[in-house]
Amino acid sequence: MRRVIPRLLFLLAGLAGLSCSDHGLSPAAYEPGSGLRGRVTFTGAWPDSTKDVVLVVSRKYPEGITDRDGLIAFVLQNFLSGGIQLCDTIPRNAEVYDYHIRLQPGVYEWVFVIWFPDTPDYLYGVKELGAYYRNPDLQTRPSAVEIIDGVTYDRVNISADFANVGRELPFFRRGRTR
Repeated sequence: MRRVIPRLLFLLAGLAGLSCSDHGLSPAAYEPGSGLRGRVTFTGAWPDSTKDVVLVVSRKYPEGITDRDGLIAFVLQNFLSGGIQLCDTIPRNAEVYDYHIRLQPGVYEWVFVIWFPDTPDYLYGVKELGAYYRNPDLQTRPSAVEIIDGVTYDRVNISADFANVGRELPFFRRGRTR
């Protein structure tokens, strides 16, 4: 199973480029339709071992998942069902990145930035750098965003910290989840 998951995730990463062809990231210029617009602000130096940094939108949050294999299975299952969208790679060494994502109406529980290391089994080194929090000081779980048809929400900003690359868990948690 451990050999199958990296191969499936490699396929998943390859499909990611195709998944954003109609609704991927673009400069923050106005575009009609439903979606999100905001800024990713990076803290810390980009590691030399960086393969890619990507903005991701997920309809579900991995509630209760505490291990890497569980998270990988969650991402694979939700990507294949259309619940996760991996978008354009953020340019290397960016200090800030303005984005606009067109999305179908619905609730998206997790808007986050993910880091991929430049190693042969890079999928096991994937880390979340940061996620969208309406008020980062008061929340322990990323904020959900409800997309309404024809509305683009501005200021869906994310602080992405490269210090999270050194964390043991693949995704960042602020204290306990609710």
